[in-house]
Amino acid sequence: SYPSRLVLEMGVDRPGDFDHALAYIKPHITVVTAIGEVPVHVEFFADPEAIAREKSKLVKALYLDGTAILNADDPLVLGMKKKTEAKISTYGFGPEAKLRAVAYRLLVHQGIPAGIAFKIDYDGKTMPVKVPGVIGEQNVYVLLAAAAVGVAEGLNLVEISEGLGKFVSPPGRLHVIKGKNESIIIDDSYNASPLAVSAALHVLSELPAKRKIAVLGDMLELGKFTTEEHKKIGIEAAHAADMIVAVGLRAKFMETEQSRSFHWFKSSDEAGEFLK
Repeated sequence: SYPSRLVLEMGVDRPGDFDHALAYIKPHITVVTAIGEVPVHVEFFADPEAIAREKSKLVKALYLDGTAILNADDPLVLGMKKKTEAKISTYGFGPEAKLRAVAYRLLVHQGIPAGIAFKIDYDGKTMPVKVPGVIGEQNVYVLLAAAAVGVAEGLNLVEISEGLGKFVSPPGRLHVIKGKNESIIIDDSYNASPLAVSAALHVLSELPAKRKIAVLGDMLELGKFTTEEHKKIGIEAAHAADMIVAVGLRAKFMETEQSRSFHWFKSSDEAGEFLK
């Protein structure tokens, strides 16, 4: 009763992390999602290019008749197509993508974000996708990557669209919660990297609301990029929100000249009491 397919997530923390897993796992399909200008877990790498070199091992390890599925909107990821002779599939919003998202829009119901809708453009065909309960362009990337795997496995766009419509965003990843005093909480607390926080702030900026509060914690494992990246996020947050509530020693660096209303706390408990 061994499964016909294994879906395996592999991450890197330090150089050489992939060598052990890839010594006994040879993938038929590899999906590389995003690296960004300053990736998560960059602390033990010299620069983002060093992380790209490590992650490209996933592409090099493919069977020759396998498929590398790459994020076309991330230059470091797209560059990995040179690392294999296997089939290349790309996804994203930009013109480089073979499987592309167009006409993206946020669905809002009675002032509450209710889902997303977009169209998949692939091989001369277009298919609408509607996903209730999920928000943010970054989730479109998640869905496009899954769609590209579906295409590689021989599914048609109708089957793929139906499957994507059932996607449920896990807790902590832009999860919408009805809060107290007519508030809406968007819980994106699962983890934090500059790319992920920037994407969440973009979602906040496009939402209709009387007042917007960004509650932001420390971004860890950034090494020498720590101070500068927290400052950058502070500037983005100042444009996306009316108030910033920052938690943690590193989050202090988020206070910038652009900050209109900035409040800093040592712990999330203190921040919670303030937010009440």
